[in-house]
Amino acid sequence: MKQKIKWKNIFASIISIALIALFLYGVFRLIRIFVYLLTIANPSVAAAIGAAVIAVFSSVITIMLARYYEAKHERESAHRDKKTELYDNFLKELFKLFLEDTQKKSDTGEFVPYLREVQRKLILWSGPGVIKSYAEWHAVLTSQGETPQAKSMIKMIDFFLALRKDLGHSNRGIQREHLIRFMLKNPGLFVSMYKKNPNVTFSEIAAVEKKISK
Repeated sequence: MKQKIKWKNIFASIISIALIALFLYGVFRLIRIFVYLLTIANPSVAAAIGAAVIAVFSSVITIMLARYYEAKHERESAHRDKKTELYDNFLKELFKLFLEDTQKKSDTGEFVPYLREVQRKLILWSGPGVIKSYAEWHAVLTSQGETPQAKSMIKMIDFFLALRKDLGHSNRGIQREHLIRFMLKNPGLFVSMYKKNPNVTFSEIAAVEKKISK
């Protein structure tokens, strides 16, 4: 079904391009015929009128294209501002929840309604990459049960990178360990143990970290 819809969209795009090309060709032919008729009557006058017609036609096309790209830029700018606000607020609440001192830990149940609201907005405003990475992160979170695994952190970092890309930022040169450093004190140990065992739990990592620190 999806493949059928895809081919319908491609066919519709081809038809649209063909119609636009045919229209422009027809306008071009009319201008040539008009100039030719004037040339027969008075070559010098025809040349001047032809040049004026071409200049006006070019100006109209230029103005139309300028208006189109200006409106497109305004829409993209407004869209980007909306996404920036959404992502910034979400990261703010997430960091507050994740980095909060365990002795002062608030009720995580209050975060659930907010998370549902964020999910709704992600569907409306986010690009495909963000939605996909969030879904993968959410799938890991909801399947690991009472023993949180390191791969949930990896999926969260991938989600962060997707947010940056969706806002037009480059992720070139950024490694997962760089962003994990914002969340953990020993990102090197975390990445090392994750590479050896993607299913390693946070408890196991904490135990090794405790031994090292002695």
